[in-house]
Amino acid sequence: MSFTGGEPLVRKDAALIIEKLASLPIELAITTNGVIVDKFIDTFKKIELKKINVSLDILNNVHILLEPVGTILKRSIQYILVNEGFEVKISCVLIKDFNEHEIIYFIVLIKNCAVQIRFIEFTSFDGNNRNLEKLVSTEEVWQQVYNKYDTSSYSRLNDVPNDTAKNIQIRGYKGTFAVIGSVVTNPFCDSCNRIRLTVNG
Repeated sequence: MSFTGGEPLVRKDAALIIEKLASLPIELAITTNGVIVDKFIDTFKKIELKKINVSLDILNNVHILLEPVGTILKRSIQYILVNEGFEVKISCVLIKDFNEHEIIYFIVLIKNCAVQIRFIEFTSFDGNNRNLEKLVSTEEVWQQVYNKYDTSSYSRLNDVPNDTAKNIQIRGYKGTFAVIGSVVTNPFCDSCNRIRLTVNG
């Protein structure tokens, strides 16, 4: 089970909810933007939560207090989460004309940081219609990888059952990356075993 949002850690009772969920016979993970995650390290350790998914769509173009958000979060991820022994995944939703130019920068991030980057195809919905104008396809991701890396320098990893990600290891890199297609380009409903529970049940 993944505790997600919005940003779940901004709730005043977030620690209490996490501890209550941890009392159930489930494997618990959390999805967060990572900005205040350092305040919950003790809670995570107390309930033995290991899996943390960080939502990070851009590294260099947005600033907080004159410092790039990506720089702040890279420090948070590398020096707080990884060094504390958490299993960290960074989810990057790719959007045309917004962040597709940073794909290789994200991959370079895993050279010295033992996390997994997950590139996710973006698809917006307009009623029953799908708007593909902002889609950065899996093929476009692979084209950038082909242009940067020799094919002999990386290899496919065994995918976890029911996982939608195609996982890649680059030789000499501490972390890995994965590409997750959308239901438009890579339908996966027949193998999906997940359910999303909304805040109103």
